Amino acid sequence: MPEINLILQKERNRRALILNIFGAILFLITFFFSVFGMLVYGISLYIAVPLGLASSVFGLVLATTFLVSRFFGFYLSLRPVEKDPFNPINKAIDLKEDTRIAVMMPIYHEDVRRVAGAFFAMIEELSHYKEAKHFEWFILSDSRKEDVIVQEQKAVFLLKEKFPDVGIHYRHRIMNTFAKVGNMSDFFRRWGSAFKAVIVLDGDSLMPPETMVTLAKTMEGGDNIGLIQCTNAEINSDSFFGRLAGYTVFLDQLIKPFAFYYFRMAQGMFRGHNAILRSEAILQYCNLPLLSKYGPFVAGKPKSHDFIEATLLEGMGYEVWELPTLIAFDDVIHNWIDFIKRETRWMHGALEWLCFFRLKKLSSFGKMRLFFYAIAYFATVVGLIFFITSYFGLYYVFQHPLETSITMHRYQNIMMWSTLLFVFSLSTSIALPLIILWKKYKYRISIVKTIFSVLLGLLYSAMTSPILMLLLDRSLWYWWKGESIVWGSQNRTSRVLSWEESFKFTWFISIFGLVCCYFFYFYIMSNMTPTALRVLGIQFGTTFIFIFILFLAVPLVAMVFSPVIVRVTSRSFPLMDKMGWFKQPWEGKNEYPVVRETRNRTAWFEDQVSETYSFEQALSDPYFALRHLAQCPSRPQKYAFWKDKLAMRNIQDLTRLEKLVVFRCRELWEMFMTKNFHVSKEKTQ
Repeated sequence: MPEINLILQKERNRRALILNIFGAILFLITFFFSVFGMLVYGISLYIAVPLGLASSVFGLVLATTFLVSRFFGFYLSLRPVEKDPFNPINKAIDLKEDTRIAVMMPIYHEDVRRVAGAFFAMIEELSHYKEAKHFEWFILSDSRKEDVIVQEQKAVFLLKEKFPDVGIHYRHRIMNTFAKVGNMSDFFRRWGSAFKAVIVLDGDSLMPPETMVTLAKTMEGGDNIGLIQCTNAEINSDSFFGRLAGYTVFLDQLIKPFAFYYFRMAQGMFRGHNAILRSEAILQYCNLPLLSKYGPFVAGKPKSHDFIEATLLEGMGYEVWELPTLIAFDDVIHNWIDFIKRETRWMHGALEWLCFFRLKKLSSFGKMRLFFYAIAYFATVVGLIFFITSYFGLYYVFQHPLETSITMHRYQNIMMWSTLLFVFSLSTSIALPLIILWKKYKYRISIVKTIFSVLLGLLYSAMTSPILMLLLDRSLWYWWKGESIVWGSQNRTSRVLSWEESFKFTWFISIFGLVCCYFFYFYIMSNMTPTALRVLGIQFGTTFIFIFILFLAVPLVAMVFSPVIVRVTSRSFPLMDKMGWFKQPWEGKNEYPVVRETRNRTAWFEDQVSETYSFEQALSDPYFALRHLAQCPSRPQKYAFWKDKLAMRNIQDLTRLEKLVVFRCRELWEMFMTKNFHVSKEKTQ
């Protein structure tokens, strides 16, 4: 186990105490206002207290994050790294001569042209650094389709041809047991001990070379460091949904990661990619167990392994850092359907943490973090209950205006403070990011367009929050029924959703919205008489209309027309680019070279490796067939077993598994390669 940094631990405990105090205060505030709001709606105290308690517990992490990210994060984001004595970047040293760093990308039916283009751009950019000789590159494939596999192999041949002096490796697992976590485990068992650290990328990841070098040198300078996580920026989408999603993540990361860094000193999280891991620590402490089927929990390896691994490392005394100044890029999700599929995978993976949070190897902080982040998904259920309750509450308010007016008058100071708190929350969520943008990127952005983008994003969020809530509740219901989820490849292509799939995806939301509209029209608006409004002290003016439209009409209309929203937002709108809406500072002229070159190199690979390139073509293609023959392992026993069974058959008639056997045996590959060359020659003659 590593040596404990007592100075760091003392400072971390001090900051944790501050965080716990704020957390307790926010818990009480949330609980108090939740119960008060339900009392105004005429709900019994026996119902209001449990609901308020549940809302406060499930929302504790989000509430604490709100306060922390708004103020501590704002201050720290403007503070130079050099002035922070605890930041491990300040202790980075040059890599030792024998230090080896692996860059590993697990893939499963990804667009190999994009993967190879990213590797090309990153290797080429890194070659300008003296540390480039310490890095080796691994593409680890779990793909099942034989045509995809040969496309991956051909792309690697092209990469090796372009960079003959760089260690570029490709491995395909014939059995993709336990999906990505199994692929990563297989890598660490085979090669992990040969490398001091491993940079983990995703199929859509891009990491600038300066980030890679900084990660490696920081790891070299800290023997206690087990993991360093970068900040992920989401880019490369032209759809309305993708542009807004990427911009929302960008605004969020202006403040929140800095606050997380401050309060989670060396107790950060691992997000599964865009991070560097110490191989020795992973091999020794992060071999995750198999889960048994129990209730809604499915069997097998944990789907979401990253948080567990980070918590295990932290529990064993290693430092786990999230460094907000180190940036890496991901491709953003382009539409609602693919977004919810990813969120569902994350949800099912996160809920598995409930099977782990009591492990003895975890620290008290680690146990608490896994528990609260897992149960946070149940907040959507409480949110749905509050949403439904609010409509019955409005019915009660206008049905009993005198009783409500007396209650409101009795607690008018509380209502005033709750209103001020809401206004304060909304204004700071807009103002603080704008101040940081002006301070850091004032030469790269238009402040007017930025303000418009932020306001448009808030309006869109208000519209679509009920849609997101209902979709997550449905995913949670599937989990509760014990339905397993296929951890398949992620759709990273930009596509306009069809009307059919949009309606199929959100039909139940439209029905729920229509029911709410019916209730609102016949039970709330029918009681919204001039007398009731006068008793409640509500003037039918601009303020009333604004509140009515923003908080009542807009969400209802959004739910009813959710299929339209889902489809329309999957489209691209040239006006957005023309007007500069949702534009991040590193887009356009200020684009990172590695992002621009990835796009260019991807286009080159699209010409070299066709999407229709097949296993049969690979056997007949001298460029591929001979290179694969030279590096394919000899397996005499396998050849002796399969030779007679396959000798009289054509390659087109083989099953997928038989083709993979041929692919992995030099003698069988040579047999079919020779046969295909003869057939091709006869056809030519």
